[in-house]
Amino acid sequence: TSEVQEYNVTTAYRMALETWANWVVKKINPVKQRVFFTSMSPTHLWSWEWNPGSDGTCYDELYPIEKQSYWGTGSNQEIMKMVGDVLSRVGENVTFLNITQLSEFRKDGHTTVYGERRGKLLTKEQRADPKNYGD
Repeated sequence: TSEVQEYNVTTAYRMALETWANWVVKKINPVKQRVFFTSMSPTHLWSWEWNPGSDGTCYDELYPIEKQSYWGTGSNQEIMKMVGDVLSRVGENVTFLNITQLSEFRKDGHTTVYGERRGKLLTKEQRADPKNYGD
């Protein structure tokens, strides 16, 4: 019988990422191969995050968020810093495509009611109700 050690999300993610990074350093020839690491896509579903007092979604948003220091509640800055730290030690073996904060600004770029939810397109009735079904 072996005991299972539980870790918080950041520690577990760091352990997994460091294991992967060590593999990249040992197994990837940067002269012949390229490795890309894409950061997580953010969630910003609630307009109160960028417009206090509102209660909408991203539906009908026409402009990006302009505040350069903006981070939504769905992004974990501690994990983002840790990812940057681990990947900086890997060096040129990995190209880091940090889409998280860039995507944070684009509340106007969502598919809203025209995308999928749980693998299915929304019905005509659901699309007509963006307050409840828009992202």
